[in-house]
This record gives sequence, C-alpha cells and structure tokens, in this order.
Amino acid sequence: MTGYSGPDPVRRALQRYGEDLVEQVQLPPFEEVERRRRRRRNARGGQLVLALAAVAAVATALPLALVSGASNERPAAPPVPPVTVTVTQPATAGPITLSDVSFADPTHGVAIGRRCDRGNSGCPLVAVRSADGGRSFDAPSTVARGDAPGASKVAAYGDDIVYAYDPGLYVSTDGGVAWQPVTVGPSPDSAWSVRDVAVRDGTVTVLATAGERAHLLTGVAGAPADSLTDAGEVPGTTGDARMQRPGGDVNAVVVPSTPPQVELGAAGGTWQRRSLPGACVAPSLSTPNADDWWLACSDRDGGQVYRSADGGKTWTMTSPATSAGDTRVVTAVSAKVAYLSGPESGLQTTVDGGLTWTTTLRPTAAIGEPHVLDGNAWVVSGDVVWRLVGSIGSGRWEAATVG
Repeated sequence: MTGYSGPDPVRRALQRYGEDLVEQVQLPPFEEVERRRRRRRNARGGQLVLALAAVAAVATALPLALVSGASNERPAAPPVPPVTVTVTQPATAGPITLSDVSFADPTHGVAIGRRCDRGNSGCPLVAVRSADGGRSFDAPSTVARGDAPGASKVAAYGDDIVYAYDPGLYVSTDGGVAWQPVTVGPSPDSAWSVRDVAVRDGTVTVLATAGERAHLLTGVAGAPADSLTDAGEVPGTTGDARMQRPGGDVNAVVVPSTPPQVELGAAGGTWQRRSLPGACVAPSLSTPNADDWWLACSDRDGGQVYRSADGGKTWTMTSPATSAGDTRVVTAVSAKVAYLSGPESGLQTTVDGGLTWTTTLRPTAAIGEPHVLDGNAWVVSGDVVWRLVGSIGSGRWEAATVG
C-alpha cells in the first residue's frame, strides 16, 4: 500500500487489512466474466425483438379495429383544400366543308370552305390548292378567322390572283397561300356585301350591294381596297343581285324582282332593262357568250330552264329539269351544253340544248356550282372535289378528298 507517510506500525496494519480483504473476496476467473457478459447481451437483444414484434402487432391491429368499428371514436381527418383541375384537350383537325372551287388554268385551282377543328373556337374560312388539275390538294391555309366576314365563292385567275367573296371579300396574290381582306363600299364605314367578282385583262369588277342598292367597283386585279373606284349604282337592283359578263364591256346583272329582269350595261355607263320570263322565281343566269344565255327558275310548282339565242331579248322554254322547291343554278358551257346543280338533285347535264337532262353526279352531300374551263369541269360536295375525266356528258367524275 502506497501513498501513506505515517508511522510504520500503522502502515503495516493497513497492509495486513488489505491482504485479508483480498483473501475473503473470491473474484471469478476471466472466462466466467466473459460468459456472463455475453449472456446479458443476448438477453437484451431478445427483449428488443419482442418489443419490436409488439409494436408491429399494434400497428397492424389498429387500422383493423378502426375499420371494423371496434372504436367509436375516430381521429378527425385534416381538412382537404379544394383542387381545381383543368384538362386541355388538344385541337384536332376536322373535315373541311367546301362551298366552291375555281381553276385559273386546267392545272392550278383553289377550293374554299369552313373547317371546324375540335378544341378551337369558331370555324375559320380556309383555302386548299391543287397543282395537278384537282387530283390532289395541299394543306389548307387560313383565309379568315371564324368571327370574320365569311365567303362562299372563289374565283382564280392567272398570275396567281384569287378572290374569295360573298359576302366578304378577300384577295390572294400568291395562288391562295396568303390572304388579305378587302373593304368595299361607297364609304369605309358602310356595310356592303360583295355578290360577284370578275377579272378581265388585269381589271377587277366587283358587284357590292347594301339593302336595295348595288354598286359596281373597278380596279387593278390583286390590288388592295383603296385602288377600287366606285363606278356608280346599278339601277333597279336588289340585295341578292348577281353579275354576268357575257362579252365585251357589258355587265349583265340579274335582278330577282317582280317581274324578274336584267339590267344590261357597262360599268360607269348607261343601263338597259330586259325582262325575264314572268313565272321565273329565284333566277340563275349564265352567259357563255354575248348571244347564248341560259336561265334557271324555281317556283311553287317546280323548276324550269329557258334559253335565249339573242342575248336575252327572247326566251325559249326547255324540258322541265328541276323538282318543286329545289332552287337550282345553271352553268352554261355553250349553246348546247349546260349543267344544273342544286342541294337535292345532284348534278344534271344536257348536251342537246336542254331537250334532255341526265343526272351525272349524285353525291351524298349538297353539291355546289360547277366550274368549267377549257373543256374541264370541277364541282364540290362536302369535303370532296369532283373532277370530270373525259368529255361533258359521257365522261366520269373522280373524287379528291380534302381535309
């Protein structure tokens, strides 16, 4: 024993006391100490496993007790804030409902119509172009938005000039790719409807009506609206007048009044009135040349077709060709050949001056007014452009779907 600096007798007594204490305490050997330590460690591990198992059992039993109604008191769920989910459906291209077709030459043409795409508001006015005579058409280009003034007719001319009109007016100078609106009328604020457009020798003539008034406007073909000049009012006209150009500088304007009549004259000149057959209702006039005129009429009892060989001075009735209540449009090719088209009866053709008529095309949708050029013919129905293959009266019609 160290650390004591007292007298030797005391130190010796403390030393003996320590030796006696060691002899009385029996310390286990090292192996026994190690075995006891491992036993205690294993015992603690087993208790931990049992505790975890108990926790798992409680976690499993608690939801079952809640579902089975073992407890009448359920914890209150936290409030769920309202969630607004907006689902945007992508726009999908719908079919094009065509209204008219026109060709500048036997190869290049344009058709117009409305396209109602799912997912977009309104039905924009679109144009499709063909460079192979109507066998196929390219992707549509937009002429006007759905909320803009529409157009139901199209007229294509050389040098890539195309007009879409009735009641609005739009012009393209690149064959129908890009379009711009044209405002017409005696004043910029007046609401005029364009009924007809014709181009000859680089000059465009526009027939525009408002109420019971009609004006002719002329200008450079393809130029914007500010180049159009008001050539004066056409006397005796009504709001649904249509224009024909039978030859020379004459403009024949159909006036569906009582009795029906034709105002024959030139833009900016004097006008001469010629009467149509008294029973004619909703007249449709077509003039392939200055002398041969065709007239289709409708009334309560049926329809009738007339021909004139003297520029509308005298008329001869042909055989009946239309059904009662079916308003028809006549498209004359020559003194002997003409088409009749209407919403119910399809397309009828005569090659003998109207003595006999043959139904040559009866599509499932309403048919438009044929466009005839250099022995070729095209007509629209629904989303289809029909092209005549062969001669008029004996050829067949082939369809090109657009859309």
